[in-house]
Amino acid sequence: MNEIIISIRGDQPDQARVLARAEAKRLLQRIERFRCVVLDFSGVTLIGQGFADEVFRVFANAHPAIVLSAVNAEEQVKAMIVRAGGQVQDDLFDSGTTQATLDLS
Repeated sequence: MNEIIISIRGDQPDQARVLARAEAKRLLQRIERFRCVVLDFSGVTLIGQGFADEVFRVFANAHPAIVLSAVNAEEQVKAMIVRAGGQVQDDLFDSGTTQATLDLS
């Protein structure tokens, strides 16, 4: 497996709570086996600075061979991702990409 899209989901339907560093660490478990990881932030309105830092700076620096990006991020989420050094794309990979949902509740 080379590519995966992970849909970020929280415990509330409106995704109103802020995702934290601990949730980022759970998210990042076992994704080292992929070369491209796309995080889908559809419906997520906030992420914490710790979440963004853990994913887009700490993990990215520790795994430079992995292409890590985000899609469907609202402006506040996008700003936090970019601030941490990440990138936000406008579209997803092709339909042959493995997809997964991560429930952070």
